Amino acid sequence: ANLQSISRDIAALYRSEGRRLVSETVADRIVSAAAEGPRASEQFAAVAAAFVTAVAAQAGAQDLAARFVEAMAMRLEQA
Repeated sequence: ANLQSISRDIAALYRSEGRRLVSETVADRIVSAAAEGPRASEQFAAVAAAFVTAVAAQAGAQDLAARFVEAMAMRLEQA
């Protein structure tokens, strides 16, 4: 239930604060939490992917999805 309202708020930030800044921040935070945080689980990864998809769809932000995939690939290479 919170996913929809939070993704809507992030999409609004994406439009008002700059695409690159929001893309990098969101992707880096989610990837860090998924890799290192206490919530690192398959369920968290699924919710994070749904969140990125929702924000990208609401803001027309395919670069957000691309940045997320790029950040995830870089993290996996480091592992």
